Amino acid sequence: MARIHELGNLLIERELAHRGVRGVLPAHGGVLAFLFRQSAPVPIKDIVTFTGRAKSTVTGVVQTLEKCGYLSRVQDGDDLRSWRIQLTPAGRELLPAFQGTSQRLVETVLRGLTESEQALLIDLLARIEGNLAHETEPTSPA
Repeated sequence: MARIHELGNLLIERELAHRGVRGVLPAHGGVLAFLFRQSAPVPIKDIVTFTGRAKSTVTGVVQTLEKCGYLSRVQDGDDLRSWRIQLTPAGRELLPAFQGTSQRLVETVLRGLTESEQALLIDLLARIEGNLAHETEPTSPA
């Protein structure tokens, strides 16, 4: 599984570079995927919830993408201590490269598999994800 993960990330990095995208890593994909769907700035907690990553990790990704000019922070009108995150015009311009890279990854992963094998693979991966999610859920005190 680690080797598949590594090779997938390498494909993503090469594909993004081929499409002229700089400064974006595979680990940034979840944050960008969420922001591409938003029409207004969002609180960082919404990004954390969507990605399932730790707040500190998401904050680091946001800072990196902000330095690259793909994201900006705007002050929350309701709470001046809080910030909302939004894509910049340069960030919005990443969408075609992001979609093309995702399509290339899926095509490569599924190449040579029949439709029934593809459906089985997706089902098995979903079950594995569920097993791992169940095992890593915080336990509540009894």
